[in-house]
Amino acid sequence: MNNSPNPEPNQVVETAEERKQRFLLEFDQPFKCDKCNERFKKKKYLREHKAEVHSY
Repeated sequence: MNNSPNPEPNQVVETAEERKQRFLLEFDQPFKCDKCNERFKKKKYLREHKAEVHSY
């Protein structure tokens, strides 16, 4: 792992505020649909979403 102060050109740099927002989103809605990236608070809601939206 590179601990240099300058990030690699292909790395995404996120501010402390962006990191906080991402954490809060992932903490509040930890279940993510692998097909459309929509997030849900409960696994039950994710299962219902997959059955209704992604059932072919």
